[in-house]
Amino acid sequence: MKTPVVIPLDEKKVVLIDEDFLAIQITQIEADDYIKNLSEKGNGIVETKGGKIIHFIHLDEITSKRDDNEIDIMTKINGEYVIHTIAMRNLEERDKCLETIHTYIAQNFTRTVAKQKLSDAVLFPGICLVVVAVFGSFISWFSQVAQEPLQRTHIVKAWVALVYRICKFIGPTLPMILTGILLVVCLVFLGWQITHRPVVIMLEREKENQ
Repeated sequence: MKTPVVIPLDEKKVVLIDEDFLAIQITQIEADDYIKNLSEKGNGIVETKGGKIIHFIHLDEITSKRDDNEIDIMTKINGEYVIHTIAMRNLEERDKCLETIHTYIAQNFTRTVAKQKLSDAVLFPGICLVVVAVFGSFISWFSQVAQEPLQRTHIVKAWVALVYRICKFIGPTLPMILTGILLVVCLVFLGWQITHRPVVIMLEREKENQ
């Protein structure tokens, strides 16, 4: 039986890695109590108030950018994906954490070091681009409509009336210009993300073991 590995996150919290699970954001005292029970009784349960226990059977993917000390741990339970992020103190301890986990899950997981997936790289800037395009187009259109004389009055919520007055005051030109500028910025950001994809260390569950 291997002795569980404990890696500090900060002055109070640690990561504990054992054969079947890892416990994140637990205290050093909680880790020591588990190791003591394990050595004395041959088994133990991590008792934690604010930490999180992640069983390896629920792991789907672990990723970390090569030059970043953060680790993203994705779990899959009943078809639901959840990402847990832990920030190690430095790259050396990040590597130790990844290597320790890999020794326990190597049979079912593949380790790769490659550029970030294109789909992951463009996800955030792509969402920003769509939001700016939709919201900017709506405000520009609404500002144009607000310039036309009202045919009849309507009872609306106060915030709707406020938006209407603002759009009527500024007109459609300013929203169109701002939307155009923001779209250009989003496109530049998107292009930069595509051409500057970071190298990612990944532990990915093999398909036949999912």
